[in-house]
Amino acid sequence: MLNSTRSVASSAEQQEVCARFASFLRAKKEQICETWLAEVRRDVGIPTTEELSDPLLLDHVPRLLDSLCDALAVHEVEAISAAAEVDARQHGTQRYRQGFRLDELIRELANLRTVLIRCLGDFGVEESRFIGNAQTSTTCRLHHFLDEFARWSTVRFVHEQKDLLRRSNESLLNVLRGVCHELGNSLNAIGLSAELLVIERPSPVKEVKEGIRRGIQFMRRMLRDLQELADLAGGKITVTASPFAPSALAAEVASAYEAVARAKGLQLSFTSDPTLSILVTDEHRLKQVALRLVSNAINYTQSGEIKFEVRDVDAERWGIAVSDTGAGIAPEFQKKVFEEFFRVAQTSGAEGAGLGLAITIRLVQLLEGEATLESQPGKGTRVEVVLPKVFKSA
Repeated sequence: MLNSTRSVASSAEQQEVCARFASFLRAKKEQICETWLAEVRRDVGIPTTEELSDPLLLDHVPRLLDSLCDALAVHEVEAISAAAEVDARQHGTQRYRQGFRLDELIRELANLRTVLIRCLGDFGVEESRFIGNAQTSTTCRLHHFLDEFARWSTVRFVHEQKDLLRRSNESLLNVLRGVCHELGNSLNAIGLSAELLVIERPSPVKEVKEGIRRGIQFMRRMLRDLQELADLAGGKITVTASPFAPSALAAEVASAYEAVARAKGLQLSFTSDPTLSILVTDEHRLKQVALRLVSNAINYTQSGEIKFEVRDVDAERWGIAVSDTGAGIAPEFQKKVFEEFFRVAQTSGAEGAGLGLAITIRLVQLLEGEATLESQPGKGTRVEVVLPKVFKSA
């Protein structure tokens, strides 16, 4: 009985010391974060941190420390593992999306471990009972939490990599299938037209030649789009940011498409927020986005109007919106609009291979923006691109 009582007392004391260490960490949480941040900034093996602000780099690290403290206060090992896993999965996903390499993730977690081990030493100076089994138990709990955190962070990071690779492979296959299909159709049409030229009848010759010309023009346009899509995917297209006035966009769109819209019987109108002044972004890439949006709207609208709007969103962002009175898009297809070779079924007669919006969304992402789509079948579509007023990487 005596031995059993001593064992229980020893275990209770270990738990109390561990809980006191948790309180010690909570009290020094801000200092720990600052120390870890400085260590990571100094680590030349983590160059990606140079591209991130302090808030983005820290993000949920304070919450991670809270989870660690909660885990230290419990006795069950399973609870420690569960506490580590929740934050670790988020951490792995976030670091992957921020552009970290796997070795950088491992190094930053090693830096966190180093900082916390130093805290163990500081705690030992203040806590006289931090010896023997109490010291061993607390140290093991800390390392167990950090081991689980590193394990689940890495698992999630690798999962994100594999998921991107899978989606990239699927996208590549879709592109290849689309290219084969579209080029095959054009070549068949040209081939049939060429055969008709053998028949010496003057009346259809002009029409046949026009069919050949359109087929060749379509293939050239598609090849140019494919080249641009490949350059965007391969990171060959970069942003050169400079100040520009958004009012210039309306003039550019009007010059390019007013006559085209008029010839189709469409009205092209413009609205620009006068409060928007000088913005900083890549004017050339921005004009590409605006022109592609308007071109797509004209292509898929048979009657009515196209509205081009430049508006102020908030203190940090502004937007371009293009609305049309076209056929609209059914809800089940709206998520596919920005995919390569997607075309709305009921307007399949429209010109183009379905690459325009796929290129547009990549240009928007390159400019650190995002695009949204609203559409109702029979009532038209509205696509809006929201961008930062100052390109953050400028």
